[in-house]
Amino acid sequence: MSNFNQQSKPLHIENTVMALGKEDLNVNNAFNTYRDMKLDGIISGSMSFIKSVLIKDFKVDNLILSKFDNYDLIHPNKMKIQAPYNIKHELIELNFFGPLKQYNVKNNNSLVFQLNTKYFSILFTGDILKEAEYDISDTFQCKLKSDIIKVAHHGSNSSSTDHFLQYVQPKYAVISYAKDNKYGFPHQEAVKNIIKYTTEIYYTAIDNTIIIYQDKVYKFCSLTMKRRRFIV
Repeated sequence: MSNFNQQSKPLHIENTVMALGKEDLNVNNAFNTYRDMKLDGIISGSMSFIKSVLIKDFKVDNLILSKFDNYDLIHPNKMKIQAPYNIKHELIELNFFGPLKQYNVKNNNSLVFQLNTKYFSILFTGDILKEAEYDISDTFQCKLKSDIIKVAHHGSNSSSTDHFLQYVQPKYAVISYAKDNKYGFPHQEAVKNIIKYTTEIYYTAIDNTIIIYQDKVYKFCSLTMKRRRFIV
């Protein structure tokens, strides 16, 4: 099993934003509220959203991108990462599980990383498909275990295999997709697999933008435009 690069990287991430993709229809409205906020880093995400909104309207110190994707994006501080890779900060740790190599199918070149805090861990899976899921599972196994998973490829049946989810064992899942999308996301096969392992699934088409944050009383909570639910 591969070990993480234990070298600590000097990256300040007090207000890091994870851009989950253009399918999050209410994300622009969410960011309009915080236009005076300084972003210490952006990790991957939708390039059109990063270029048209985040880079344009916010001051961003660092971009963390996949080594094997070509981005038409000019920025002074771009980090292009191949797994395994590790970034540590006094409050958080980022463990990168993918991409392990360059794949012929572009979706498999997505960044896959685990955000660890004092209160919870979240696994972001990008658009990876079954091939990458198997490679990552076989390489990292139980290191993938996370409290929350951002489901791969919008809940497509090309991802979310049992082979992968059995190592993640997430309590909660978030599926990012647009309502009435032409691909039929999320696919029932993927949802059935996810349900085996999770307590609850959040759907951006129903719950709108999902925000996970630290709370003084509760370990973490999920806020949406429609409801406020604290999870002990």
